[in-house]
Amino acid sequence: MAIKITDYEDNLKEMHKAITGSIRDFQKLSEEHFLSGEYADWHIKGLIYHVNNLIASYREVVKELELRLNTVSEADIFIMHTPQINNLMYEFYAFVSLARITLDNLRYILYPLFVNNMGQMPKSITDLEKNKTDCSVYQRIADTQELQYLIDLRNCIVHYKTFATSNNSVIVKEGLNINLEDYTGNKWTVPMAKGMYRITENRDIVFNIFLPDNIYDRTSNGKKLCVFTYDKRINILGESVRFLRYIVFNYMEALILNISSQEKRFNYNKSASFANVKYLDLKF
Repeated sequence: MAIKITDYEDNLKEMHKAITGSIRDFQKLSEEHFLSGEYADWHIKGLIYHVNNLIASYREVVKELELRLNTVSEADIFIMHTPQINNLMYEFYAFVSLARITLDNLRYILYPLFVNNMGQMPKSITDLEKNKTDCSVYQRIADTQELQYLIDLRNCIVHYKTFATSNNSVIVKEGLNINLEDYTGNKWTVPMAKGMYRITENRDIVFNIFLPDNIYDRTSNGKKLCVFTYDKRINILGESVRFLRYIVFNYMEALILNISSQEKRFNYNKSASFANVKYLDLKF
């Protein structure tokens, strides 16, 4: 079943309401907690801001597609002058980068609960190893393979290949295998995020921008960029909201762990093995 854009907007409002209440309770603990709560609030509001803007640009591209479908009916491919597609990708770039930073900054919320000093805390989520901590938040992050996709996206756009677009949206009818270079003229203007549309039996327009199934090929020694495929149908809006929900969930647990007790009770030790980690029964 197709997910409506308004469903994503409702998700954002729900997350904002939930995290704001937890941050305010956390900030009452001390001046130090107040300041780290302000940083957390700023970062998460920034993520919500970028996803809201991404949705707004997505909606504008949909309007342009609807206009053309109402004018010329269906086509195998539409190449539409829509500067909004650039705005959409700017917001996605900013979101992916800020999402990684926000996850790294969990250390400032969790640090008061660790017996370790700050220098022993992981500086980045990529430093985390499974079973090296008894903190449920860090253990979940270390154990979540799905988070690797966010890390891969960020590393790709920073170090390997841009997600840049031209001012044209390139939208293909679903079910067709089209070489976009034949239409766009060069590799630079071939988007890595693939726009596709279909018409339902009720004549509704379903539009998706899909991200690649995988970013890197790790089947051989080391890693290299994949030949991008789109069979998993990873929608850019759905994936952004999923990442955001994951971040908010972990921040809420970190905040609640502080609120419930300020005791320094967690360890991070690369030489140890923590097999039994207690997770909060957090509904969100």
